[in-house]
Amino acid sequence: MSSTRLDRLLRRLSPGAITRSYLAKFAVVVILVVLAIGAVGAVTYAETTDRLEANAQQDYTAVAELSATEIDVWTSDHRSIARETADSDAFGFTREPEEVESYLTSQLSWQPDEIVAFHYVNRQEGTLIASTDHERGTAITETNWLSDGLLIGEDTYTSPTYEVDDERHVSYVAYTPRRNYFVMEVSLASIVGDLRQPTDGSFTTIVQSDGVIGASDREGTVAEPYADEVRDAMISGSAVGHVSSATFEFTDDAEYFVAYAPVPSEDWYVAVHVPLAEAYALSGMIGRNLLLIVGVAVVGLGLLGATLGRGTVAELNRLTRKARALESGDLDVGFDTERRDEFGDLYGAFSTMRDSLGEQIESAETQKRRAEDAKAESEAFAERLESRAAAFGATMDECADGDLTARLDVEPDDPDALADIADGFNDAMDELEGAIAEVDAFAGQVAARSEAVTDGADEVAAAGRETSDAVDEISAGAERQSRRLSEVAGEMEDMSATVEEVAASADQVATTSREANAVTEEGREATAAAVAELHDVEERSESATETIERLEAEMAEVDAIVETISEIADQTNLLALNASIEAARAGEAGSGFAVVAEEVKALAEETQSSAAEVEALIDGLRERTDESVAEMSRIREGVDAGVDTVETADDALSEVATRVAEADDGVQEISGAMDAQASSVNEVTGAVDDLAGVSQQTTAEATTVASTAEEQAATLGDVSEQAHALTERARDLRRMTEGFEVDGERDVGDGKTDLGVFDDSDRDADSDRDADTDFDFGMTDSGQSVSADGGTDEAREPGLVDGSLNANAEE
Repeated sequence: MSSTRLDRLLRRLSPGAITRSYLAKFAVVVILVVLAIGAVGAVTYAETTDRLEANAQQDYTAVAELSATEIDVWTSDHRSIARETADSDAFGFTREPEEVESYLTSQLSWQPDEIVAFHYVNRQEGTLIASTDHERGTAITETNWLSDGLLIGEDTYTSPTYEVDDERHVSYVAYTPRRNYFVMEVSLASIVGDLRQPTDGSFTTIVQSDGVIGASDREGTVAEPYADEVRDAMISGSAVGHVSSATFEFTDDAEYFVAYAPVPSEDWYVAVHVPLAEAYALSGMIGRNLLLIVGVAVVGLGLLGATLGRGTVAELNRLTRKARALESGDLDVGFDTERRDEFGDLYGAFSTMRDSLGEQIESAETQKRRAEDAKAESEAFAERLESRAAAFGATMDECADGDLTARLDVEPDDPDALADIADGFNDAMDELEGAIAEVDAFAGQVAARSEAVTDGADEVAAAGRETSDAVDEISAGAERQSRRLSEVAGEMEDMSATVEEVAASADQVATTSREANAVTEEGREATAAAVAELHDVEERSESATETIERLEAEMAEVDAIVETISEIADQTNLLALNASIEAARAGEAGSGFAVVAEEVKALAEETQSSAAEVEALIDGLRERTDESVAEMSRIREGVDAGVDTVETADDALSEVATRVAEADDGVQEISGAMDAQASSVNEVTGAVDDLAGVSQQTTAEATTVASTAEEQAATLGDVSEQAHALTERARDLRRMTEGFEVDGERDVGDGKTDLGVFDDSDRDADSDRDADTDFDFGMTDSGQSVSADGGTDEAREPGLVDGSLNANAEE
């Protein structure tokens, strides 16, 4: 591809002689490559040199910045020493110069060696007060920089550098407590000796703010000023920078690269000077080597073109002639050669291609004949597949229309894949047909059992109404008893009045005794009647209690039936889910059954909800029944207490009769007898009042029991309505499954499906069966069937266990 594009380019841009000659093309390409190498080499040389010079400049600038940082640390330490020493109390108002000088000498003894002297100077007069070296101290006071307004606030002043005995010094000045000057003189020899030298010919200087060199590690440069160009760039320019090329008079006008950086704590700069020859030595060497490489490449390409071009062109011309003969159809052309290089391989390849071309021509004719035969066979097979697919589609349409007995027929010459499809579809339809049959049987059984539940609920409601009637009779009896006891209480009050009259009038003792005897007999008869009535109330209470307890037992059975209905709804929901799975596996053919499965699922959910409501009603009814039993127990206890009270009254009336008989024996004993009689009458009156209260309480309790029984009857009516609704839903489910045609002889378990449903042999039994009828509503987790009375039947077939339909549903 690339050679073709190059040929096109050469044909457009070059004369015909170059276009027709490979040697000319080769020469032109070599020249272009040499020019390209030269251009790339020049660009690479320029970029490499610039980058190396930039790196060198960054490195030397970093050296200057590092040196400035070291000097900043050094000066900061000495400024701190000056401030700490000046803050001492030794410079107080009461101190004599001798004491101050002694203190200065002591402090200097343990300071670093570069600190050469301490001086104490009167700020206003400019005279030396004390010093560790008076000669140097005097020299300090005579300098131009030491003046009265030297310091502002509590800062420390750094003096210009100066020379003492061929060494550069600097002084740090700080205030003392008396506002005089403390001067610390420091030698710069140690810090200058530690200045960095990046190359052998380089040197470093400390430059003051006026552009004069304050210290240097090269002799002859101290106190020399920089030229305006360098000084302006250093002092008024950027904080850290460099000057690419500069000459200095104090270095014999040699050319240097200068990198500089400020000292943060002082008004100083650090300048690193590197000769240009040393600064860019690496870039010059690399540039020369790069130019040498480019020159060698150019010369090598020239020699390559001269030696290889001519022989290659001659051999290519020879090979071209043979290839054109092969192109014209001459398969006998010879490609023999003695060369073992690439051209020898090329000759061999052409020879192999010539032999292979003849074989391929024969093979192509053979393959053409085979292809025609295979095409005919493929067309016949396609027609066979199309016919079988149409037959399969017709059978699937029948199944989709509701005929679940239709099956796909497999012929012996059908492919294995087509046979597998037919077998899988037939298996799915077998399972679907069985599931529909099971659903139909299950719906009928649910309807029958729902009717039985309805009948049981009606019987329980009738028992509740009987209980209500019995309680109403108890209430009426208790009310009559209350009225009778009220009458007895009135009579006892009359008796008390009579006894008092007898006690007041002895003349009427006999008459009063006879009347008392008669009244006493009537009281005994009343108490006997009250005892009999109370015993009757007690018997009715016991009968009502037994009826309510029997009703509670029937409620337990109804509760068990409702729980079983709830389990049936859960199993129906699982059946609908498995049916949906089977419909999904059948694809579009099972879409109609999928709709039915959704309806079955919805009906199961509604049934489950209704069963939950019935169960809640039964729980409330059971609570009210328990309350009725408790109330009847309390009524029975009250009746027993009333019987005891009335018997006590009967005993009292017997005592009254005895007293009346004794009254006939003599008038003398009338007074004592009347007193005892009055006491007895009062006791009887109190007992009758107590009995009347008990009778009223009995009446109220009986009324409460009657109200509870009526509520119980209303609740049972709701239960019966829910059972009727369940029956209607089961019938709707069965009507839905009648739309599918299934095999009438299919074995669905003799009335029991794989879902664990109940025995259907008693579907046509009398619907008026009692509450003890045994219903089979499914299986427990242990494989036993559950009946309506809460028992299990181990003879039932296992059905749904742990929510799985059968082995096919798990697949």
